[in-house]
Amino acid sequence: MVASGWYGAEVALRYFGIAAENANFGGGFGGKTLAAIESGLLSCDTAAAAKVAIEREKLKLHGSVKKLTDKSYLAQVYAS
Repeated sequence: MVASGWYGAEVALRYFGIAAENANFGGGFGGKTLAAIESGLLSCDTAAAAKVAIEREKLKLHGSVKKLTDKSYLAQVYAS
């Protein structure tokens, strides 16, 4: 999800002719500096994807624990 989001944003920006290496905001900001920032942000996608995956697994785990500790579920287990 994270990687496709980054890639989609990059493709959309490039489609409209917006490229970091071609931008110039004056005062030395733009061009290579902006491309370096863009590169740094793109390299964060692995960490962001890992964080998303960890949070999703936590939600699954909490859901399982909640189900296994539910009073009605435990009553069924004890009854059988």
